[in-house]
Amino acid sequence: MTDFFKEDIDQCEIEYYSGNSFMLFEAIRRCAQYSMLLPDWARWELERGMRKYTDAEVGEFGEAFGIAKQTHLRAKRKKHLYAWKVYERCIQLNKKGIGLDIPLWEEVAKEFPISPGQVKKYFYDVSQYLSDISKKL
Repeated sequence: MTDFFKEDIDQCEIEYYSGNSFMLFEAIRRCAQYSMLLPDWARWELERGMRKYTDAEVGEFGEAFGIAKQTHLRAKRKKHLYAWKVYERCIQLNKKGIGLDIPLWEEVAKEFPISPGQVKKYFYDVSQYLSDISKKL
């Protein structure tokens, strides 16, 4: 296993045990993509979830893996569509001298079908993502 791949899968494990249930499936996807064996933690968690589902401890497959039945698809789609565009627009306006504060959030919110609070959240979510990526490099 290459060091980069191991670090990538280790990060999936950290995020999974920090509460991001989807990272189990991301780890499985990445292992399949690179024809790598599943690490023990992923196999154990997959087996645990499968047992919960097949033993009827839960009613929905996603519940067996800690994935809520009611996902907020509309909010996820909106974030997927706008987060990066909002981030880029905030950076553009910030370079023109508008501070990263309420006036900027309000200005950007006028350009997208989201609230100033969502603008701020999207901006900081993307900023955090970029920061996390740069730490890996």
